[in-house]
Amino acid sequence: MTNHRSGYVFRATMLTMAFLLPAVPIGKGLPAVRGEQVLAAGYALSLLVSMLLRRRSPGIPNRVLGIALGGVAFCGAIAVSLLYASLALGITPAVSDWFEFARVVEYMLLIFLGASFEWKREDIANYERLVLGVAAISALVGLAQWVDLFRINEWLAPLYVSTQLATLQQSHRTVGMLGNPNEFGASMSLVLCLAVSRAMWARNRSQLRRTVALIILVSLALATSQSRGALTAASAGVVGVLLLSWPGLRVKKYSSIKRLLPWFLIGCVLIALFSVTPPEYLGRFGQLKSIRTASGLTDRLKAWSITTQQYWTSPVFGLGPGKTLVIGIHVDNEWLMLARQYGVVGLAAFLVWVLALWRGLTHSPTAAEDDVHYSIAARASLLSIAVCMIPGAFYENYQLVGIFLLMMLPVFRELVEPQANVT
Repeated sequence: MTNHRSGYVFRATMLTMAFLLPAVPIGKGLPAVRGEQVLAAGYALSLLVSMLLRRRSPGIPNRVLGIALGGVAFCGAIAVSLLYASLALGITPAVSDWFEFARVVEYMLLIFLGASFEWKREDIANYERLVLGVAAISALVGLAQWVDLFRINEWLAPLYVSTQLATLQQSHRTVGMLGNPNEFGASMSLVLCLAVSRAMWARNRSQLRRTVALIILVSLALATSQSRGALTAASAGVVGVLLLSWPGLRVKKYSSIKRLLPWFLIGCVLIALFSVTPPEYLGRFGQLKSIRTASGLTDRLKAWSITTQQYWTSPVFGLGPGKTLVIGIHVDNEWLMLARQYGVVGLAAFLVWVLALWRGLTHSPTAAEDDVHYSIAARASLLSIAVCMIPGAFYENYQLVGIFLLMMLPVFRELVEPQANVT
């Protein structure tokens, strides 16, 4: 097998693991290990050995190096926060606090994974089909959980669910293969961004029909998670796709209205499906009619208020990761959590890192049309993630971030240097 082919299989294996395989617990108090994390560690080791033996670094696009510098800046902010919390506030760092550096390194490894391997033109199309195919399997599992097809909630769901099995069985909130309904909904919102972008830039009617069918499947799976945060994030992502696609589509010789027509039809189909859905399955959405009494929201608002008060005790450098602190609440807002942990300095460094990622995901003006949509999907996914971090967690979820980065691997190389590996 050639190095090019083995590299493609390696990336495809990691993607499949991220979507479909459960994490493996390794001990009390330690985070569970995922298969793609093990492969990423092996890749890092091989990359280091290769650099030492060849005495040269792999060819990495400048924009990816910019993302790396953003990650280094954020690590610096974490280090300053840890030192300040220890020396000035008397907060002793826990061993797990140092894993925050490993988190950044792991995410950067996945980006380098897409940038360091060779991508040929057919690889991108094949990889996209794999992403959407694996995502369809995940969505189908979610729908099967919804109706308990073949009693799947008794023999398959326990492999993925650690704390949310009662939620699945009693509230009928599907968890898919991620173990949590909000996380499952968030993963489907990422898939929607890519699928909608693919449909907007479909090469032919056959591809458009297949993609629209997938969009309906994924939308239904998202609905069965009953995650209001994920639904909001998905809406933001789809709007992002439409806005980012419009400048390119409006200069085409065909009418953009024809491109928008499928979304009108999808909306009609989903409204029809929801109209016949048993009310107990979608009760959480009905609670939104009264915001003040909606379950979950009032608890979140209370937690946000407490977290804001904690932030003001050390607004510049934060309190550090604070694994030894007894906070007493679950924040459910990662923007507030980052501000409390690392202060305004750390939050600014994190935003710089995110902006560098946005720039790295932006396609070159000379990129091929078939690839432009991948870049649009990646940036729209970032918008979706930013919204998802308001009512829930994304950045600290290894599986979700892994799914996002592995889905968008081709962008980090081919779209930044589009002439490099065209066949």
